[in-house]
Amino acid sequence: MPLESKPKVKYPINSVLSYDNMHLKQLHLISSISSHVEPRLYEEVVEMPQWKEAMRADIEALKANDTWLITELPYGKTPIGCKWVFELKFNANGKVE
Repeated sequence: MPLESKPKVKYPINSVLSYDNMHLKQLHLISSISSHVEPRLYEEVVEMPQWKEAMRADIEALKANDTWLITELPYGKTPIGCKWVFELKFNANGKVE
């Protein structure tokens, strides 16, 4: 995009935030977090052993806590839907939990 046609931003983020003024620990945390990619599709997840293990652990925790019970659904009723949400969780030091 040529400089002349660049969109004007009323409040550009770089006027208040810069990596130049950040403490080294903050830079390490940002670098650690931004170097990981979260899967967007189930097909991506099932190809990754660490995500498959996380799913297995979640299912086991649900079973161990008696969170749900598999049973017959009464006639005319529809089940409640659910979905997996795949997000990385980080410790305070930037390592994946």
